[in-house]
Amino acid sequence: MPKDSNNFSTTEGTSPVLQQDWLLTKGTLVEARHRHHLARTGLVDDVTPDGSILWLAADGALTRHMIDKSDGYEIWSTYEKTHGATPQPLAAPPTYRGAQ
Repeated sequence: MPKDSNNFSTTEGTSPVLQQDWLLTKGTLVEARHRHHLARTGLVDDVTPDGSILWLAADGALTRHMIDKSDGYEIWSTYEKTHGATPQPLAAPPTYRGAQ
């Protein structure tokens, strides 16, 4: 499986998609980008009711982390969701490989 520049293992032709509605990202593996640079990857643990803030779950030595949309963050994922629907992968789900 090819690996894109953000350490996600993806299937051919699959790359993360900008998620406009953060409410739909709960429970998915995402990339948090700030000013077009990868800030962190992780599993979305929770999202505020207005969708303006989300928390990435703790992962190993990394603690739970709050991401605020008003600080200029973007959330990217290879999953696309619609309201009331089960998450549908655009292709294979990403596998984080960490910094190499």
